[in-house]
Amino acid sequence: MRSALLAVLFTTVLSAGLIGCSDDPDEPSPTATISATSAPVPTTVALTATAAPGRACPVDTTFCDFARTLLPILDSDNADALLRLAQPVEATCPSAGLGGPSPSLCAGAASGEKRAGYWDFQGGEGLIVPEADLRRTLERWFASIDTATGSDAWGPGELRIGSITCSRATGTASGQCDGQRVRFNFTFINSPQAPADRGTGIPGQRVTFFVEAGAIGSIKVRGFGTTVPPNSVLESLANDAVSDTGQRYLLEHYPWKP
Repeated sequence: MRSALLAVLFTTVLSAGLIGCSDDPDEPSPTATISATSAPVPTTVALTATAAPGRACPVDTTFCDFARTLLPILDSDNADALLRLAQPVEATCPSAGLGGPSPSLCAGAASGEKRAGYWDFQGGEGLIVPEADLRRTLERWFASIDTATGSDAWGPGELRIGSITCSRATGTASGQCDGQRVRFNFTFINSPQAPADRGTGIPGQRVTFFVEAGAIGSIKVRGFGTTVPPNSVLESLANDAVSDTGQRYLLEHYPWKP
């Protein structure tokens, strides 16, 4: 019953955002002018699953290796190391709201001017922000990760890999990620003393966030964000999605506890 309710909630979020902005609700808006950020329908399947019993990687091992690389970076508050694995996203100013460049990215820009930044997803809505803004977001999350504690039915409270989300062409088998969109999902339990206004979830409760990436040619970080509903990606689920060009594809969550 819980999984069914999560699926309904997640599908509702997708309908409100993925088809208009991003994440599921974070897909760029059809009206935004953005380069290298939308998720076009996969035309080829470049990577194939290598699933095996137990805790084996549920998708191509390249993705799992990258998730393992990210974990100590996030757990050690190393924004510089994360950005060394990143590739900025290009957006065209002026800012038109969610799904495109932020006002801070376009500050002082002429109409039609292109600027580069990173996706910052908060509450299921995304903006492309300058590096300084992303660093401030990371600092908030690092502060909560540093004080993670407790345990629950899912597992220990310290930061750990929770799942991998990736896109695949409609009609292809589960586990065959095309690399157009990849999200590395990490989970932890907030300290009961964590400030509620920090924006990293409810004090004393589990929360999940993701590192957004693209993996065409090589894996490059494109942004960071919060999961909506909070821990929905920790359960296996595949959702229909629509790109900004109106083409359909699938976005699937692969739970993984390495």
